[in-house]
Amino acid sequence: MKISVKVRTGAREEGVEEIDDNSFLVRVKAEPIDDKANKALLRVLARYFQVTPSVIKIIHGRSSKHKLIDVPLDNGQL
Repeated sequence: MKISVKVRTGAREEGVEEIDDNSFLVRVKAEPIDDKANKALLRVLARYFQVTPSVIKIIHGRSSKHKLIDVPLDNGQL
């Protein structure tokens, strides 16, 4: 499943807000330094979708706040 994500870095609390079926706002505590925010993003999304972080891939936008993410889901989840 490909999703569009807007990332807010430096948040007080981490979380995922679903905008619509394929668009999400993700808040992470990490700052965008040394790829820390991207790693935190993958961890938060993995927890939300109940998958391991290693299966989630950033397809486009590694250095942008707007990203295209591939999240493989089994058995038609979500």
